[in-house]
Amino acid sequence: MHALDRNRELTQSTAAEMTEVSKYQSFAFWEAVAVALEAWAKEQATTMREALTKIVGMGARVYFPTFRSLLADLHMAQGDRDAASAAVEEGLAIAAATGEMLGVPKLEQQRAELLELVKQ
Repeated sequence: MHALDRNRELTQSTAAEMTEVSKYQSFAFWEAVAVALEAWAKEQATTMREALTKIVGMGARVYFPTFRSLLADLHMAQGDRDAASAAVEEGLAIAAATGEMLGVPKLEQQRAELLELVKQ
């Protein structure tokens, strides 16, 4: 996942390919994942949240700590500290509940950055 490297350009191109294949194969979950990743790459927080809501509606929680970290990136870039903090805390809570630790180091880093911003 190029999104783990925070590479928007490669994430966007990969997500576009992923969408095409997912539609062709009728993989609704992976299509929603592709939409979420493409939305992150294009800095579209609302579209990303909608895609994540769709994924949750399918009963999936895989990659959610990472997705929440990506969403926090968007909110921080838009100057919305409250939304960024909420995304970070949601990601950490999901990680604690599911045991998925992939996104936790970045979430902890984001939490520290947000706390530092509060101190300023």
